[in-house]
Amino acid sequence: MEWVQQQKRPWLVGVVEMMRRVVEAAPDQANGWEKLGTTQLMAGDAEGSVETLREACGRFPGVVGLWLQLARSAMTLGRNEEALAAAEEALRLEPESVAAMNLRFSLLVKLGELERAEAALPQVVAAGGASVALFHVAVGRARDRDEWQPLLDLCDCILARSRGNTGARYYRALALIRLGRGCEARLDPAEFLWMGSLPMAAGETEAGFLGDVRREILANPTLAPDPRGFTTTHGMQTRELLQAGDKAVPALCARIQAAVDRYERELVAPGGSDPFIVERPKRVILTPWAVVYPGEGKQRSHVHAPGWVSGVYYVAAPPGGELLLGAMDEEDAASVPWKVEHIQPKPNLLVLFPSFIPHATEATHAEELRICVAFDVVPE
Repeated sequence: MEWVQQQKRPWLVGVVEMMRRVVEAAPDQANGWEKLGTTQLMAGDAEGSVETLREACGRFPGVVGLWLQLARSAMTLGRNEEALAAAEEALRLEPESVAAMNLRFSLLVKLGELERAEAALPQVVAAGGASVALFHVAVGRARDRDEWQPLLDLCDCILARSRGNTGARYYRALALIRLGRGCEARLDPAEFLWMGSLPMAAGETEAGFLGDVRREILANPTLAPDPRGFTTTHGMQTRELLQAGDKAVPALCARIQAAVDRYERELVAPGGSDPFIVERPKRVILTPWAVVYPGEGKQRSHVHAPGWVSGVYYVAAPPGGELLLGAMDEEDAASVPWKVEHIQPKPNLLVLFPSFIPHATEATHAEELRICVAFDVVPE
């Protein structure tokens, strides 16, 4: 498995300057403008990318790739209205563009235009879409109308194309439970569960390492209370875990990657046939974030649909506040046909599990903070 690093790459600044010179030398080449805007975004300059691509779209209004990249760059900045307009222009120019179709759909959902998103749903599904936004609309429709068969049909359609799809595996189980067919919902929270401690480097103590990670997390400028759209309740969560100057957190992320590599080797060795193993991704990205819980902090039941494997590493863990693997929302809890795994957090404990397993955490009701790093291993 190959890891694609998400950290900002300083060397890309030089590439941006090189592409800028290419554009200055050949301003009539749309491809150069697109590469400049794309590289600016990769280098962390989304604002500059949007400015470049706006100018490029004005110069070359018929080039689909420029409009698509403008939509992506604008969406990175949260300018979703501009991004939607760009995606719709790309789709107008190329009605069969799957990338434009999926971008437009995701932006409609982000903007809360759910009626327009629902109208586009059949076309997105037919084109092979299986995004988080698609499940958001389909599940919302099922809940609003109490009609779960269409969601089951959608999940079966997606799994026929991609047997390991995380969202489809979970939402299929949810649909079966709501249809009174929970016995068919084959999710086993213990089947691919792994727990263990991370090794310390030579000359390093566990207490010292955990203390350094704790300090960097609590000093993280993006740590914010109950971020909108997430399941953290009465707690704080980082928006960007990796910060310039940090040493312990990047070291932790490297150790998590090594543990996931070992986990994958152990999964593959017996030769299992489950799609989770057989269709595991070849290139992945680690997307980590930190969560800090006071005594009443907890997580509602949820899954991480974009991921392949999800996990949590405990930096500080007062007694109580179990991790509940397999836990569902209260209205579904009585119908869950599998055994919920109760895991007691402790410092330096790493827990790995498939991203399609629903999970929640209980409050510790303690005076000390619980601090952890959660993450997804996401197919590129």
